[in-house]
Amino acid sequence: MKAIKITLLLTISLMLANCSIGKEKALEGELIEEESLIDSKKFIKESEKRADDVIKFGPKAAKIEESDIRTLSRALINKEEAKDYVTFSDETNIFPIDLNVENMEIRTFTQLLSKITGINFLVSDEVSGYVTAKLQDVQWPNALDSVLMLKTLAKHVDNKSNIIRIHSQATVVKLENFERQRREDMQKTMLLDRASEPLYTEIFKLFYTKPDVVKGIIENVLMGSGGAAGGGAGLRNTNPQITIDERVNQLIVKARADDIKIVASLIEKIDTRTKQVFIEAFVVEVTDDFEKALGTRIGMNLASQIDNGVANTFNIRTTGLGGTASDTLTAGDNSANISNFGIAGATSGIGFLLGIGSAPDLKFELTAMEAEGLSKVISNPRIFTLDNQEAIIFQGSEIPYETTSADGTKIQFKEAGLRLAVTPSIVGDGNILMSLAVNKDTADTSKDNPPITKSEIITNLITRDGSTVAIGGIYTQDKSDGMSKVPVLGDVPILGRIFRKDTREDDKKELMIFISPRIL
Repeated sequence: MKAIKITLLLTISLMLANCSIGKEKALEGELIEEESLIDSKKFIKESEKRADDVIKFGPKAAKIEESDIRTLSRALINKEEAKDYVTFSDETNIFPIDLNVENMEIRTFTQLLSKITGINFLVSDEVSGYVTAKLQDVQWPNALDSVLMLKTLAKHVDNKSNIIRIHSQATVVKLENFERQRREDMQKTMLLDRASEPLYTEIFKLFYTKPDVVKGIIENVLMGSGGAAGGGAGLRNTNPQITIDERVNQLIVKARADDIKIVASLIEKIDTRTKQVFIEAFVVEVTDDFEKALGTRIGMNLASQIDNGVANTFNIRTTGLGGTASDTLTAGDNSANISNFGIAGATSGIGFLLGIGSAPDLKFELTAMEAEGLSKVISNPRIFTLDNQEAIIFQGSEIPYETTSADGTKIQFKEAGLRLAVTPSIVGDGNILMSLAVNKDTADTSKDNPPITKSEIITNLITRDGSTVAIGGIYTQDKSDGMSKVPVLGDVPILGRIFRKDTREDDKKELMIFISPRIL
C-alpha cells in the first residue's frame, strides 16, 4: 500500500511538473529576459508605432489662402499726411531713363525732363550753367538729384501742384526757413481757430469692452502716450476730455467735431462682440492587469502505538515540517504541511488525501490563480470661455499634510484631482490657437502626509475648429516574475515544481488626453 501511495504521489508530481513546463513554453514569448528587464528592440518598435498612432490623430490646421485671411484684418480710421518738399510722391510716374547730353544749358535740361516726365519745372533766376551727362537706366529723380548736386543746386517739390522748383542751395535753405517760420505762425493761428471751434459732448455706450480700456486706447491715438496738450498759453484746451461712467458702462467724451468723429470710428471697431469658445477635454486612463501564480502544499500525518511488552504503550505522531500536529489531514488546511506554497486568493486548485488504517496519511494540493483585468476611466471636463480669456475647471480634493518648522506643526493643503486650464485664441482662418495645461493628480491617502502622483501635460498648439485631437499621453508598463521555494529541493528538475511557488505580473497603464474646441 505504501508503494502505491508513493507511486501515485510521484505520478501526480510529474504530471503537474509537465503541465507547468507546457504553460511556460506557451507563454515563453512573454517571459522577461534574464539579461535585461526590458526588451529594447521590442520596446522601441512598440513606441514608434504608438507615436505614429498619436500623430495620425494629432492637431491638423485648416488650409486657407493667406489672401483670404488678411482681407478683413485692416481698417482705416484716419489719415494724416506730413509735408515733404524733397521727395516726389507719385511712384507711378517714376521710371528709368537714358541721358546723353553735352554742354546743355541747365534750363534746357529741365525743359527736357519736363517733356519726359510730364511734371512742371520752375527755374529760379540765379540758376545758370551747362550740363554734360551720359546716364543709362537711371530713375529720373535720381538723375535730376545727381545733376543738381553737381551744380550746387537743390529742388523744392510741391506734390499737390505737381511742380518742382529749382534754386541754388542757399536759396532753398532760406525758403525752407521761411516755410518753417510760416508753418509755426500758421500753427498758432490754427490753435486759435481750434480754440474757437465749438466743443461737443457725447455719450458712447459700450457693450462688450471695459470703459477704462477704451479710454486708454483713445487717449493714446488722439494725444499720444504723453498726452500732449492741444492748447497754447492762454488758449482753451481742445484735447478730448473723456469721463468714465462705470455704473452703466459708458464713456462721456467732450471734444471738437473731428475728434468726436475719430472717437466714434474707434469705438465702432473696438467695442465688438467677443466670440465664445466651448472646450471639451477627454482624459482616458486605461489599465491592463495580468497576474498568474502556481503553488503546491504537501502534508503527512503518521499516528501509531508501540507496545514494549511490559504493559506500557507509547503513542507516536509524525507531522509535516511546516505545520502543527493534527490527528487528521484536511485539504486546504495549513496544519501538517511538509511544504506550504499555497496561493493566497487562489481561484482554482486540486487536492488529494491518501490514508488507510494506521498507514501514514498523505496530502497533496495544487493551488493556482490567473487574473486579467481591463479597466477604462474617462474624465470629461467641459468649459466655456471668451476668446483670449483663460478658463480653469477643477474637480478633486484638497489633501491635508503636516509641516514642521520653528513655529511648530501646521496643517497645509494640496490639491489633487483633475484640472484643466486653457486660453484659446481664434486665429480667424478656421483655426484655434490654444495654450493648455492638463493635470491628473492622485493622492495615496493611506499614508501620513499623502504623496501625490502627478500626470501633467503643458503645451501650445493650433487645431481646426470643431476637431477632436490627441494632444499627448503617458504609457507605463511594469513586468515582474517571482519565485518562493524550499532551498535545494526547489531546484531539483521536474520534482522541484512541488517545492516552490511561481508568480508573474504584467501591469500596463496608459493615460491619453484629447481636446475638442468649438467656436460658438
